[in-house]
Amino acid sequence: MKHFKHSYEELHKVGQRYYSDTGFCSVIATAVACDLSFGKALSFSRKAGRKHRKGSSLTMVHSMIEMGGKKLIKIDNFGATLTTSERNAPKTGRYLFLVSGHIAAMRDGVLEDWSSGGSRRKILITYKVENK
Repeated sequence: MKHFKHSYEELHKVGQRYYSDTGFCSVIATAVACDLSFGKALSFSRKAGRKHRKGSSLTMVHSMIEMGGKKLIKIDNFGATLTTSERNAPKTGRYLFLVSGHIAAMRDGVLEDWSSGGSRRKILITYKVENK
């Protein structure tokens, strides 16, 4: 399987330009966490039950990550907000941060999300992404 390491900006552009999609934070998070293309992650989201231009449930996110050959392990938060977690998280590994109505992915210390560089949104759950 080919591995992709696209940035949030690249994935966001592909989602809008080529798939006319919006509300795809879970698709981008899956692509980042599992080294997938946007299209492959989108395909997993459809199989998990996501509708076009709609968000995903936590159950769908777990399914999408599973299809990508990974699993989610719930861990303690690195901080109360996305900004503090971005600062305190380890510089290696993959993490998903669940906030109200949104999910953000971190790859090797880089928050691949629109909220990168400053978001005071409270983290509800932090997951470490590991191989199955």
